[in-house]
Amino acid sequence: KMKHLLLALVMFVKTHERTDSEFPDLVHFQAPWGLKQAFNSSVAIHSLSERGAGLGSGNLVSFEDELYVFTAAHVVKDSLFLAITEKNGESTQAEVVAIDLENDFAILKPMGRLHITRAVNYKLKFDNYIGKKVYHCGHPSVASFNVSRGMITGYDDGHYLIDAMALPGSSGGVVFGRGGDIIGVVVSIGIVNTLGPPELVEEVVRVAPVDYLYVKALLGEQEGVD
Repeated sequence: KMKHLLLALVMFVKTHERTDSEFPDLVHFQAPWGLKQAFNSSVAIHSLSERGAGLGSGNLVSFEDELYVFTAAHVVKDSLFLAITEKNGESTQAEVVAIDLENDFAILKPMGRLHITRAVNYKLKFDNYIGKKVYHCGHPSVASFNVSRGMITGYDDGHYLIDAMALPGSSGGVVFGRGGDIIGVVVSIGIVNTLGPPELVEEVVRVAPVDYLYVKALLGEQEGVD
């Protein structure tokens, strides 16, 4: 069964390799820069592990002149095969180059060229307070490349809490501020424990912070950093 799933994912990548690079600009010209960055840099992440096939979100980021995809660790944990897919259906394989299971953050390296996805330059601001407007793009099963907006609503156990809606499949999407600064990545959705089955609270979303020194250390490039 696993062999068949792996073959299916390999064929998925092969059949989605295209050479056309033109794609319409779908974001309104007056939209906030952070929303544009969230959408234009977004990719879907297809994974295969012993647990089966999975789907998550990520964003193409230029960090110190290298292109990476930022995502959540649980999206790619124990993966045997990874593919990242663009808006026009093009896919390429990717590999995990850094992973932090404790903070649920991972960095991927695309193994092929991305044709229409626009990398965002890593930018950080120190104004992540309650009430700040935020944006992220995710790939819940009901709507691929779906942008959500909201604001920082609180802090909990080292994470930001935001009310920008997320659903299963949104995990790993990078959260941006209005000016295009990177705040972190979506790692989980709120769950209410009731007498019945647990219920998702789509607008209580946990975001793992991602700052410059943390990313640099995770990539193992700490020369010159105190």
